[in-house]
Amino acid sequence: MNQDHSKHTPQLEVGLHGWDHAHWCGGFYPEDMPKEWRFSYYSNEFRSVLLPWSFLSQASPETVQEWLDDSDESFEFYAEAPQAPQWGAFLYLAAELRPQLAGVVLPQSSNGLDVSDSLGADVVLYQRVSSDGLESQNALQKLPQYTYGCYCYHDSLQGNVCRTDKVLVNVKDSRITEPRDVRVIVDACLALPADRVVLIFSGEAPSLNAARHAQVIYELSAS
Repeated sequence: MNQDHSKHTPQLEVGLHGWDHAHWCGGFYPEDMPKEWRFSYYSNEFRSVLLPWSFLSQASPETVQEWLDDSDESFEFYAEAPQAPQWGAFLYLAAELRPQLAGVVLPQSSNGLDVSDSLGADVVLYQRVSSDGLESQNALQKLPQYTYGCYCYHDSLQGNVCRTDKVLVNVKDSRITEPRDVRVIVDACLALPADRVVLIFSGEAPSLNAARHAQVIYELSAS
């Protein structure tokens, strides 16, 4: 029997795709701020981040430990996994993030990747799904995924049906900055029958304003 989620609103966590972006300097980051201080500054405003593999792959274990030291225990890292040939290197770095690694976004062709015992049961494995694979197609279809570049991922595929306990929505169009457009996305996320939704703003130039608008809209809706 399907659960009635009509009165349930998921928890929404907002973050961005990385934190080291040149166009943030002088606006978000003070121009004279040392580069190694940027993550600590970022983590004071946002409580999660999606790490691109291209960025994570350049980090040493010492650098990863600095990220952990510069954030509190409630900050959550999500990591994009590479294709299978680089899986060993990814698992090595993911283990260093492990105390605060909340989820991994698997590549589209992730068949055969041995992840069952490598990351721990509490790390959510997100897989790309379409609206056809979700229990609540109507809620997902409210996401303007074809217009705005939203992508949903989910952690527990069961045959052709994907239950929406935890969902990650990746907004890949960085032109989305206006509050009215962000509101459409936030409302759609909150309509999903999920316990928790992670909303990531990415694209070529991730928009801080969009992420900030999303946080405010969610806080107002939850008050």
